[in-house]
Amino acid sequence: MDDFAPGMPVLIGGDLNTGNHLPPDFDWREEGLFDLARGRGYSWDFTAPGTTTRPSLITPHPDRVMKLDWLAGRGLRCLDRGILSSLGADKKPLSDHDCVWCAAALAGGGV
Repeated sequence: MDDFAPGMPVLIGGDLNTGNHLPPDFDWREEGLFDLARGRGYSWDFTAPGTTTRPSLITPHPDRVMKLDWLAGRGLRCLDRGILSSLGADKKPLSDHDCVWCAAALAGGGV
């Protein structure tokens, strides 16, 4: 990002598979990614608390609930954030990931 958009505000998000390969407990807090990003000026405050996965119709590990989806920002401030359920109206899962979202503004500007 520093080469592509030096000094510009950045919002990065996605399924980062945090903790996915850290048995036995798959704890996302063991990932080095978070501290590395903080060291480059990113904040993880754009991601709402809570897990972001759920069993789907094809989930091979239905008891494993994890936090894999994140939003990180630099040069921005978080106005709001949340997690949208991936359950349909019939309560069946549409995905094994819930949707993470945030509303952001420039760090030095107004809303």
